Amino acid sequence: MKKIKFIISISIVLLFFSTIVWIAIRGYYLNKYPKYTIGLTKRIYYTGKGLQKVEYSYWVDGKEYEGSDPYHDEVVPNGRYWIKFSSKIPDRSELLYDVIVPDYIKIPDGGIDKLPSGETPRFDSLFRKM
Repeated sequence: MKKIKFIISISIVLLFFSTIVWIAIRGYYLNKYPKYTIGLTKRIYYTGKGLQKVEYSYWVDGKEYEGSDPYHDEVVPNGRYWIKFSSKIPDRSELLYDVIVPDYIKIPDGGIDKLPSGETPRFDSLFRKM
């Protein structure tokens, strides 16, 4: 019985630390190798915990990716927004909800290194305005 409790405890600790490592790696690759593309917001929904989120999709090198971020009042469904993604792991992304991208702006398949304004924003999901 003690052995089973020990194994369960170790499993829980390993799961906890692997989750923290995954979150750290995601943030590292997103900030170390950033590129930008245009994404479309698909829907706004509630999670099982009652949090409101926005789901979006974007294309990189001919492949579609999906992501979700916390919902903000500025986000509209079916809107075009800048997406920051990792050039090394393109499925790591973040919706930059501050500006709706006009239809006339086109982006190459692999994304761009800087936004057309010339600025490279440094957004962090943990410190976004709510």
